[in-house]
Amino acid sequence: MKISEVVMKETIYMIEKEDVMGNRKGIRRALLGCLTIGLCLAIFSGCGRDEESERVDYYDIISKVDTLFEEVSSGEVKGMLLGMQYYFGEPVQLWSEGDEVYLVRTDGSREKLIAIPQAAAMCCYLDEDGSIYCWERYAELAENGIPSVWKYDASGQEVCRVRMEEGIVPEDICQLSDGRILLLLRNQGSGAVQLAELDAMKGIVARLDQVQLGLGVVAGFGAYLISGIPLVMILKSLKPVVPIIIFTSVLNMLFVEGESLFHWWIVNITREGVHTAIFMSVRIICLIAGTSLLTYTTSPIALTDGIERLMGPLKKLRFPVHELAMMMTIA
Repeated sequence: MKISEVVMKETIYMIEKEDVMGNRKGIRRALLGCLTIGLCLAIFSGCGRDEESERVDYYDIISKVDTLFEEVSSGEVKGMLLGMQYYFGEPVQLWSEGDEVYLVRTDGSREKLIAIPQAAAMCCYLDEDGSIYCWERYAELAENGIPSVWKYDASGQEVCRVRMEEGIVPEDICQLSDGRILLLLRNQGSGAVQLAELDAMKGIVARLDQVQLGLGVVAGFGAYLISGIPLVMILKSLKPVVPIIIFTSVLNMLFVEGESLFHWWIVNITREGVHTAIFMSVRIICLIAGTSLLTYTTSPIALTDGIERLMGPLKKLRFPVHELAMMMTIA
């Protein structure tokens, strides 16, 4: 009986040893396969980078762009290049000879547009209506070093002139499919860039984030009026975040670079810092007020059901949707 037990133990030990050796061999084979695949990917990706670098060589791009316009490549066009853009799906260039602005197409044809004062010192953009937007090529050429954006209609009449804020210079301009005009602005102090919308009828330039925030405030106020929730309840929900609002406002006013409004010792408050502080404070207030409005008008059960339905497709991946919805509702 003892001999049979010993034989049985030895047999089990040998089987387990063979299984372990087999597993080790399998692991070695898997590692070897992964290394082989990684080596192949490294080789092929290296080849791809070489080919890509050859395709996007700087001088090749310049030569291809130049050959789009026959007169430009041959040197027949005289004057100053004011801009390059797509006009109704066709690449075109705007050139100036004196104060006259011309549209140059890829086939070499030229079309006289309008006359702009000091056109050679401008960057220009032609919109779908035939109006031209222009601004100083260099900020040093502008009055008091502050650039402006002009709009001229197709007849050459000045529609509006919008003066930029100090330290803000236009970099580029484009027109959206709905006809809106967007400007790419750069802060000379910090180097930060931002998008803004130009309203030629009102003669104003508004940053897109400010426009979107304004629309959000209007929508939230409308929701508050419809809900019928007392204003006191909304104000009470904001009380816990007042220290956070004050803290972030102070940080923005002290550490955002820009035009100085107040300087004493190491304290430097800038115009851009004040704008950023106000913007961030309004965003935080809208976030908390909107969340409070949602919880005051919607029951926890309805919130849980809504979150669970929203994440319903994740159930197919065995994701704990119900538990996560409950956690989010409780939080």
